[in-house]
Amino acid sequence: MGEDLGTVPEGLRDRLEAREILGMRVLWFERDEKGGFIPPQQWDRRAASMTGTHDLPTVAGWWRGRDIDWTWQLGRTSRAGDEAADRAVRARDRRLLWDSFEAAGNAAGVQPDPESTDDFVDAAVTHVGATASQLAIIPMEDVLGLVEQPNLPGTIDEHPNWRRRMPDTTNTMLSRPNVAARLDRLNKARTR
Repeated sequence: MGEDLGTVPEGLRDRLEAREILGMRVLWFERDEKGGFIPPQQWDRRAASMTGTHDLPTVAGWWRGRDIDWTWQLGRTSRAGDEAADRAVRARDRRLLWDSFEAAGNAAGVQPDPESTDDFVDAAVTHVGATASQLAIIPMEDVLGLVEQPNLPGTIDEHPNWRRRMPDTTNTMLSRPNVAARLDRLNKARTR
């Protein structure tokens, strides 16, 4: 698999494909020219679809805006002029993404509020599972619905990079009813 998160030189994806190396398609980056989210059936088949990577916000963290919290708490750069503008863009993106989930049949009902992450995580995992991509990868943080991301690039001591531990043993975590149900939804989405 080649890390091609949309910032690769022109022609690299074609070269990777010619060598039968899967690309990476991450939920947050799969957008059309107007900024909307691409339906899962239109994702690249010759890629691994994923909710995120270790260097990106978790699904629950993105929904809550935890990455925005870190940006402004640490004085990092943002495309937004201020924190309020950053949060307004996220509110718009939440609506766009939830609408995309509903249109694809991967979510139903009222959009959850930012503090209610379970329904959003379920929908995101199902959505990525339903993509046309050959492979779907869901980081353990997203399977569990954790808010904090493992690594915040560009930080050393400001963020607890790679220092958090999973909340329990693997078998215990995977046997939790909400986690088992989430994995079941992922498996069913892959076989649609």
